[in-house]
Amino acid sequence: MILPALLFLAALGGEEMPATTAAGLEGRPPAAQASSLQARVDAVEPGGVVEVGPGAYAGDLVIDKPLHLTGHGRPRLAGSGVGSVVRIRAEGVVIEGFDIDGRGGGDLGRDSSGVHVASRRVTVRDCRITRSLFGIYLREADGSRVERCRIEGIPGRDPGEKGSGIHTRLKRRGLRGGRPAFQSRGRGRPHLLAAERREEQERGKNHPATTRVSAASPARASRHARYAAPATTRTAAMSA
Repeated sequence: MILPALLFLAALGGEEMPATTAAGLEGRPPAAQASSLQARVDAVEPGGVVEVGPGAYAGDLVIDKPLHLTGHGRPRLAGSGVGSVVRIRAEGVVIEGFDIDGRGGGDLGRDSSGVHVASRRVTVRDCRITRSLFGIYLREADGSRVERCRIEGIPGRDPGEKGSGIHTRLKRRGLRGGRPAFQSRGRGRPHLLAAERREEQERGKNHPATTRVSAASPARASRHARYAAPATTRTAAMSA
């Protein structure tokens, strides 16, 4: 029977894994891992504003409607350490003014991030993200922007054990007509896809700390800004 089995697992103290959607996205976390802000986000009408004051807010937050989440006095969102801290699943979301702590946990196989975006026209602004595998992950997030964010990786991790400061995963159709550009400040040059390096060489241009994706890239392209020493990525602005 299912219920006794679940009770047995609970008695063992087994860690619940975040639910995932059919597309492999992290869904809503179990109640024990949910953010203390989740009820406020769920209660606001689409297009509304949620203003958050100073303090620490534990757990993982899901945003599945268009809204503006604003932090005042640098509130800290401390994730569960199991999955992405903020999971944005609706178009037109704006999040700004937060310190976001991934607590050194998560799963690379699920793209666990400080902020994981899987919708269009999302803005992440003035956030400081620490101890996350990926800082900000933009999955098919056409028209999204990352502005004035500082991202620090997990200290002591080898490159193969962590993601990147900012990672974008794009569909070919999302690249037509536009040339999304990523700009960052700080030491080190973000990783460029081989196709992008060839394009840069052919054009005879050299734009440090800038990556471009063109329609010549693979059908599902990705690009990322790796953590520069000491595992830090700063952004001026990024458009996807």
